[in-house]
Amino acid sequence: MIEFTLDTLRFFERVKKYKFFLITCFLTCTISVFLYAFLVPEQFTSTAVFRSLKPENIKLSIDNSSSANLNYLFTDPNSPERSNLYCYELLNSRRFAEKTIIKFKLANYFKITDKDSLKVKDLAVKNYYSKVLRSSYDEVSELVKVSITTKDKELSLSLVNFQLQLLDEYYNYEHVAKQRKVRVFLEERIAEIKLDLDKADIALRSFQTNSNTYQIDLQIESALDNYSQILLEKNKLDLEYLIQSQLLGESSPKVKILAMRDSLLTKQISDLEFSEDETGIYKSLNKVPQYTYEYRKLKRRQNVLELMYEYLIPIYETAKINEVKAVNSMELIDSPRLAGLRTKPKRTLLILFVSMMSLILANVYITIRESLISYGAINKQ
Repeated sequence: MIEFTLDTLRFFERVKKYKFFLITCFLTCTISVFLYAFLVPEQFTSTAVFRSLKPENIKLSIDNSSSANLNYLFTDPNSPERSNLYCYELLNSRRFAEKTIIKFKLANYFKITDKDSLKVKDLAVKNYYSKVLRSSYDEVSELVKVSITTKDKELSLSLVNFQLQLLDEYYNYEHVAKQRKVRVFLEERIAEIKLDLDKADIALRSFQTNSNTYQIDLQIESALDNYSQILLEKNKLDLEYLIQSQLLGESSPKVKILAMRDSLLTKQISDLEFSEDETGIYKSLNKVPQYTYEYRKLKRRQNVLELMYEYLIPIYETAKINEVKAVNSMELIDSPRLAGLRTKPKRTLLILFVSMMSLILANVYITIRESLISYGAINKQ
């Protein structure tokens, strides 16, 4: 307690001894910071707080296991959380900074007069990040905050609005362009399939017209039934001819009639097997494999193209809807406006801080000086 009292007395004696020095330091620092606080240009801040609202894309609901694999065409890799973080990263990108500097001629605002254009741009970007732009992202609320601080209220507001405009244009263009690419790809593919389908229809009709095959399966079945009946009748006739020729002899009129009938049936069988006439309803049996192959090949191609066309149409319609819905929007929590109060300088706090620091530093100086004097006196003794 006694030591504390003695220290206090020494402190007041020291203040009394150096009162003019302390007053001079205090007044000098206070007047200097006062002049600085009122002469330095005022700075104003405009702020916007927002979050991204991502539209949900339509998914395919076709009852087809393979169609589910195409849903990736209509999904955005950025979740709503990632979308907000992506907005924050864009705000701090060099691309946005350079566009802003060029748009508002911020190199003149920063008074950069270097002749090297690249150096001017780099210095302007550096000053833009350090003196003008402030942005943040809250992971809990998923809100993005962007603040612009300049010496002009109007300029601060214009810069914030320009950041939101750049963000909206860039993000929408990227996502809409992706959906447009999907839609254009499907549109071109459907047009190609439609053209191929028309060609397949023409080829099939041409084959049916030229070969006179409209229901080839029924035609072949009918030809085979007719062939079987004629062949059975000929076999019966051959058997009867052999029996009658044995009983009546070759010169018998009945045997000759049987021989004539046999010759007619043989000709009919030959016509069915090797006929060159392609206009009849019954096809030559030796060409049945060729007709069947050609017909089924053309029919199969037509069916495949029809299935592909029917499969792509709902996907294409989904792509068109998603292209319209792909526009990203932002929900402005706090819209930017003209600043009412200055952001810098904080005059009262600055004056109080400098005044107190002047007294503290002056006392530190006095204490060191007194210690050095005492130390010197001791050494002299």
